[in-house]
Amino acid sequence: MKRLFFAIAILPWLLIACNTVVFEEPQPAMNDTLKEIPNNLTGRYFDYDNARELFITPELIFTVKSTEDTVTASQLHTGAAIKGDTLYEANRKYKITRITDSSFTGYRYIDTVFNLADQHQLLKAEGDDYYLNYKMEDNTWWVTRLSFRDNVINLANIETANEVKVMEYITQVKKDDDKALLVKPDKEQFKKFVSQHGFTKGNTYLKTDSIINNIL
Repeated sequence: MKRLFFAIAILPWLLIACNTVVFEEPQPAMNDTLKEIPNNLTGRYFDYDNARELFITPELIFTVKSTEDTVTASQLHTGAAIKGDTLYEANRKYKITRITDSSFTGYRYIDTVFNLADQHQLLKAEGDDYYLNYKMEDNTWWVTRLSFRDNVINLANIETANEVKVMEYITQVKKDDDKALLVKPDKEQFKKFVSQHGFTKGNTYLKTDSIINNIL
């Protein structure tokens, strides 16, 4: 059993918090919504710059970050308990390394990047690129690009001032100083934005295994 402490949490904000452009509808416009993540994407990937794993299943994308930080029993969620070298939490059990009677180490932190079971998250595709669409409380959409080339995945967002200016030029919509740029590009405008270096900043993961077994 691999060491694990934190349960899977849906935290797309870790990827999209720096976006400076939002969309009125999921992107690319007019493209069909995919019912599952394509099989050629599924597997295990690794970001060597940040020592973080990426796992993709037909319905879920999540990252795993291993750490050796010390955790005390007082930091556990309500209902969690330690017995011997095992942590029991949310009907699961995980191996840990005891340091003292009240502290331990050796766990893996899991963040959900994308979940098709969530009705507020949609997946679309254009060529070899996939777009993770997240519906916000104000009914606008954040979009993350997943590009896949030669067993390498890059997850990228719209974060730079240059990208905002490019989107303004393409759509002829101006950004308010205190708000994200809200746009409704047609399919060709969106493709033009991508081709002109849209979605430039992100994380790269190299594929290490096409079969996912015993992740948790």
